[in-house]
Amino acid sequence: MKPERIIGKSYLPGLVLSALGIFVFGVAVSGIFLYFEVCKPLDTHYGALLCIITDIQETLVLKTLKISGISSLLIILGLMVLVIFYTHRIAGPLYRIKVCAKSIGEGRLGTKVKFRQRDVVHPFAESLNQMTDRYSEKVRALTLEINELKSAVTELKSLTEDGKDTEAASKKALDIDNRIKGQLDSIKI
Repeated sequence: MKPERIIGKSYLPGLVLSALGIFVFGVAVSGIFLYFEVCKPLDTHYGALLCIITDIQETLVLKTLKISGISSLLIILGLMVLVIFYTHRIAGPLYRIKVCAKSIGEGRLGTKVKFRQRDVVHPFAESLNQMTDRYSEKVRALTLEINELKSAVTELKSLTEDGKDTEAASKKALDIDNRIKGQLDSIKI
């Protein structure tokens, strides 16, 4: 049996591409700011050119550090928002699964796991919902068989009290008992 993916194939590439996009955007913004901070029109006079180059040389390191620091901060903030967003798409559904599993464990087999459209663990929820549906059907079938067994036992009891032949009623009760045992054996614990 091929294992089923809990998290879709597109999740990790989407996360990596989003992080790469934020990084490239931050670097581009940093480059644009650096260009406008450092760009000065060059004069045709040699002395003026030398003065401008000296001025650029003195301020280039400070402006580069300032712009790189701001861009790095923006990149870090963007990545933090991205990580929070993506982990929320995993942690939220896992919390809902935990709550539903607890509810199912308490015997409420009608509980269904529901996710938002963009949550990433839909296959897991579908499997859990299928499991609860199957166990609900088994519980319903067992309940019907137990009620039928109770009726057969009541009939057997009344026949015994009346002193009538109980062989057919006993056979019916044993058949029902065997069916219940078969259903219980199909539940693997």
